[in-house]
Amino acid sequence: MLLQGLDGYTSDVTRCPFQVKVLHVLGYGTTAKELEQLKSLLGGTESLEVVRVQIAEDVVVDDAMISQTYSDLMTLLGVSVSSKCQLEISYFI
Repeated sequence: MLLQGLDGYTSDVTRCPFQVKVLHVLGYGTTAKELEQLKSLLGGTESLEVVRVQIAEDVVVDDAMISQTYSDLMTLLGVSVSSKCQLEISYFI
């Protein structure tokens, strides 16, 4: 499943009605709203194996931001999905 522009999405994001093994999020802006959207979407997803998150181009990337984003997403994944799920974060240089 590929998601792009979660921050601009205004409707409720509901749980996936199907099994998703790989989720790729493009243009993640690291906002609390996006994190809540992902939490709502991923709630109870047992089959998810990989979450790939690509940080938006306009986000200033430094070590602290990457560390905080990783921590936020790992906390979210630990609560929402199977412990076997891997997290990959990429960003533009």
